[in-house]
Amino acid sequence: MKKLGFLALLLITISCGGSRKNLYLYNWSYFIPDETLEAFGREFNVKVTLDTYDGNETMYAKLATGNANFDMVVPSSDYVSIMISQDMLSQIDHAKIPNLKNIDPIVMNFIQDAGYDPGNQYSIPYFMGSTGINVNTAFVQDRSESWRIFERSDLKGRMSMMNDMRDVLGGALKVLGYSGNSINPDEINRARDLILKQWKPNLLKFDSETFGKDFAAQNTWVAQGYAEVVLNELEGDQKDHSFYIPKEGTMITLDSFVILKDAKNKDAAHELINYMLRPEVHAYVADMFYYPVIIPEAQQYRKIVPPYGISTLLERSELRKDIGEAVRLYTQAWDEVLQG
Repeated sequence: MKKLGFLALLLITISCGGSRKNLYLYNWSYFIPDETLEAFGREFNVKVTLDTYDGNETMYAKLATGNANFDMVVPSSDYVSIMISQDMLSQIDHAKIPNLKNIDPIVMNFIQDAGYDPGNQYSIPYFMGSTGINVNTAFVQDRSESWRIFERSDLKGRMSMMNDMRDVLGGALKVLGYSGNSINPDEINRARDLILKQWKPNLLKFDSETFGKDFAAQNTWVAQGYAEVVLNELEGDQKDHSFYIPKEGTMITLDSFVILKDAKNKDAAHELINYMLRPEVHAYVADMFYYPVIIPEAQQYRKIVPPYGISTLLERSELRKDIGEAVRLYTQAWDEVLQG
């Protein structure tokens, strides 16, 4: 999931002095507020050293070198699958995470149905979200909550989509009635053709970096992307902002805590996971980033209304999964879209 905050790699050491346990966390840029990690460190006498990445590929490449000294990371579901298959993860002791019971059973059942980590032996859900369609209602009043908004020639040059092959091809696959995780070459090619012939001609650009700024500056009126990125650029002003999950569905990104197999500080890692599943902590982080919550009790601590809820997301979408060798089909199709 694309996160808010700094895109450059940075290193933050959060320490409150004294003799402490250590925890080395590798996480998305600004995916846990610094003050939350500081509060955890004070309560549990843990010094958290945080290193950040801006994509699953970056995270995985660093871990694959074998030289990374981390205890835990926060990959998305498709990369959890890869890391499990490559024996990179330690089994999680659920007895040390009593707050696991706080997660919505509907969410847990959805994850189990996906089948990538039966029983959550290796991963504990953190946040679930998705890209969707951001619309400036001052300029675009008529919308059908569909991906087909990108077929509107009257909005030509005022729309953008993510520079993300799984998100965009996934959306086209869903419009065509296929799974967003399809590994069928014909289906993937039909999705490519839909984008090339009907969507791309109306786009200003494919962009995963500045779509929020462009939307806030009214350079675009329709932008596929994360609502939280746009709302951050709008400084929370939702007057002319509307967001929807397309009725055909989209690809859900689930980011989870995992503990690396060779972690030296597994007890502290379990403590952090359990701490982050406290309803009040979960609500605070969700409010910072405009995320929907996966802990029902957290709703009572929220101070903002998120642009969408978990129920809408689960009703309309499917979890982004590891597609194995079929990734080359997506890469080829996406290259053709970009070069079109």
